[in-house]
Amino acid sequence: MSIAAIAVLAGVFILASAYILRQSAGQAGAINVAGSLRMQTYAIGVELAQPGSPERRGAAVRRALDGFSARYANPTLLATLPEERTAALHASYTAVGDYWEDSFRPLALSLLDTGPSEAALQIAPHIEKQVARIDRLVKLIELDLEAKLTTLRALQAGSLLLLCVVTLVMARNIQRRVLAPLADLLQCAAAVRRGDFSVRVAPHGGSDLGELGEAFNFMVRDLSGIYAGMEARVLDKTEQLERSNQALALLYDTTRTLAEASATPDALRQVLRQTETVTGARDGILCACDESGAELFCVTSAGAAAAAVSSAPGTAPPFRVTLADGGRNYGYLQFVLPAGDAAERGPQQLVEAVGRHIGAALAARERAEARHRMALQDERAVIARELHDSLAQALAYQKIQVARINSLLARGERQDQVQDAVEELKVGLNDAHRQLRELLTTFRLRIDRGGLAGALEAAVEEFSRRARLAIRLENRLGAQQLRSGQEIHVLQVVREALNNIERHAAAEHVYIGLDCRDGRVSVVVEDDGRGLGNARMRPHHYGMAIMRDRAQSLGGELEISPRAEGGTRVYMEFSAQPRFE
Repeated sequence: MSIAAIAVLAGVFILASAYILRQSAGQAGAINVAGSLRMQTYAIGVELAQPGSPERRGAAVRRALDGFSARYANPTLLATLPEERTAALHASYTAVGDYWEDSFRPLALSLLDTGPSEAALQIAPHIEKQVARIDRLVKLIELDLEAKLTTLRALQAGSLLLLCVVTLVMARNIQRRVLAPLADLLQCAAAVRRGDFSVRVAPHGGSDLGELGEAFNFMVRDLSGIYAGMEARVLDKTEQLERSNQALALLYDTTRTLAEASATPDALRQVLRQTETVTGARDGILCACDESGAELFCVTSAGAAAAAVSSAPGTAPPFRVTLADGGRNYGYLQFVLPAGDAAERGPQQLVEAVGRHIGAALAARERAEARHRMALQDERAVIARELHDSLAQALAYQKIQVARINSLLARGERQDQVQDAVEELKVGLNDAHRQLRELLTTFRLRIDRGGLAGALEAAVEEFSRRARLAIRLENRLGAQQLRSGQEIHVLQVVREALNNIERHAAAEHVYIGLDCRDGRVSVVVEDDGRGLGNARMRPHHYGMAIMRDRAQSLGGELEISPRAEGGTRVYMEFSAQPRFE
């Protein structure tokens, strides 16, 4: 009841205060605006008294007159006027406006054609009259605001007095109906906390705290019956949590061990021992097999005897888990569980989880070996192709040259013909030796942590030093924008182009540009050398063919063309394959 009375008083005070404040809103601004009318009135007189050209003086006076009209019609000032036009404040505001429109403004406009001194003398009395009216307006606004504030203060004082009376009454009721029952309830709660379930709360009538005391008494009686079996249940839950923690630790250790050692027999033996330690199992056996089911290897824990596991009398049958991943059987995992836990699902589920981890690790190892074999096959295929496209053809040509020399010697040809054939054979052998060195360099080439950018910079430095070329490199490819296979092909094409420039172009300047737009990678190598000439017809020149093969391997195109300024332009374009896609 007391709270309701306080709420009603607070509501009444808030509503009344809000009403008064709403009525008072903007009156301070209205006082400022009304006060500025005085300043603007004096400003009109000052502008009339200022010497100068009639045009400038007239414009200044009109601006001052417009400023007064704007301030007089200011919304802040208008909002403070009462609705009753008979009120003194409204009448004062109207008097200022009427005098302004009827006398002051027309007089000020008529004095624009007179001299400054004469205008100042004529306007001065009117300024005093207008300022007096404005002063009365400001005073009435201030008195209206003060009256509202006085009403608000009286309302605050009355509300405060009523609140004090209601608060005293409420404090007495709280002491009798709340604090005393609550103190009794707290004392009983403290006794229950100490383990004393014999305490009871005294009845306190039909109040809410009385009902709370009765509920507390019921609760104490129930707790006295529950508390007896609570400790045993807590111990049981604690043991379950410890077992769950051990199971999680086992799975974590299993995953870490298999990840670090890649499912080797030693790592699997360690997993068997950890599983036996956590589950209490024994005689762990792990056998791995291939796709045909043939056994690859078998790992046992320390002291396990596979032959005696299933035949020992008085022991539980072994629990076996298939090691599978993706429908593929990789072997089995077997334990003899403790006799007390053989019928429980907990140890069996843990062994099954370990089996799934081991199956996934064996599958990962098999996939890694398959990827390694494919990488070796791809590398061998690349080496065979390079040897076939360059060195094998060069040696075949040398074989033909040897047969030609033998034919010339057998027919007894002239010495100069034989010597020409021998010279061609020497050139061919030198070319084959050079190609062999280039192939060795190609096969040894690798991209380190610096990526393609570092390898290109190293190639530019190498050819700049060796061939004395001024090479400019512009690499606009972002980091890790290409896969490793694409990076190798790009690097090989650039090196082959630089090698051709070194051997055939007699160039001084070289430009290398790499860019990627809309998923298409472009590689440009330009030189200012002698150009292509008869390079396409030169025998045993396989560099262009190898570069085209690499472009086809990337799924792109290679174009070799002369430059308009002289020299050669090698342009390759292909689709980018981001490394992490």
